Amino acid sequence: MNTPLGVTANPLRSQARFRLREMLRRTLVPLAQCVLLLYSVLSRNWPLLLLALLAPEFHLMHRREDVWRLLCNLSLLPMRGAVGAAGLVQLMRRKSSQLPEWTTLEVWVQGMAATVMGALAFLLPGFALPAFGLTLLFACFPLAHRFLEAPVLPAESLTDAQITMMDSAATAIWRYFARHTTAKTRHLPPCTLQFEPPLGEEHTTSPRAVGAFLLSCVCAKELRLLSADEAAARLGDALTSLAEWPMPWGLPCQRYALPSLTVIDATVDAAATGFLLCALLTAGQALRTWLPEMQPEFASLSAKATQLAESFDLSALFDREAMLCHARLDKDGQSAGYMSSLDDEALLLSVAGCALG
Repeated sequence: MNTPLGVTANPLRSQARFRLREMLRRTLVPLAQCVLLLYSVLSRNWPLLLLALLAPEFHLMHRREDVWRLLCNLSLLPMRGAVGAAGLVQLMRRKSSQLPEWTTLEVWVQGMAATVMGALAFLLPGFALPAFGLTLLFACFPLAHRFLEAPVLPAESLTDAQITMMDSAATAIWRYFARHTTAKTRHLPPCTLQFEPPLGEEHTTSPRAVGAFLLSCVCAKELRLLSADEAAARLGDALTSLAEWPMPWGLPCQRYALPSLTVIDATVDAAATGFLLCALLTAGQALRTWLPEMQPEFASLSAKATQLAESFDLSALFDREAMLCHARLDKDGQSAGYMSSLDDEALLLSVAGCALG
């Protein structure tokens, strides 16, 4: 990672290192399985053939229905191996290249694998039966998609008790925001509310708190706790205050004082920024759907929410050389390390960035 002292190794957490090794293992297994499968057919080794087919997939066998899932995974084994091999080549070259269209690549890879196994079935008379079986397995790959794309468990409707519990929880959450988000707080929610000892509201706000408030407004309207005009008025007041936030690096800071909106913590948190961005885009889309129900004075709020989201300078968080997002920027705008590309919060920030184009 780039630091004021030069380029140093990025200190990854042990969990991140484990997840990277696990992803590498999952990438290599189908490729190694294809190689071992081909070798077992050429050497006419039945035990090795069964080991190559079943050992890597045995963890799927928990129920009777999992037999079909096992067969579907095996039928797409050549394609999985080809994708893993392409990824390894790009990694070693340290250069990303565009793969062919997915359907075309799948047809070619699966067809080539079926052709090779079919040829081996004629060339190896003593081992023709298993080679011919693999030919049929690889050729039947279109039938596997329908099964693999189906949900693992059938969808179940919520019970009345579950619906009642969720409605009561949503009402309680909105009651908190409605009580503590007022003109005194510039229509922005406080970060915390302390009961013991009873210190009351913390006179600060943050991107996470504001994002949660925006989403709660949208949900309150959908649950009919607010009318469209009431929800739009609250969102409009919050957007007006958000537009007054000082953003030294083109991104919201970690903490602001209420009601002055002065910066308390000038660091920038990438995950909090991504959450607020997604909340702004969600609020903007919700306001568009409420247009037939709202008064004309609120018609421009959706564009205001989108414009506010587009004003965030995400380039300050993205390192084009490393192709990673910085996890945090300190008060001087320097990186405090990279986000793990496998973290859910990194994916949330990526979704927000893609939505903004």
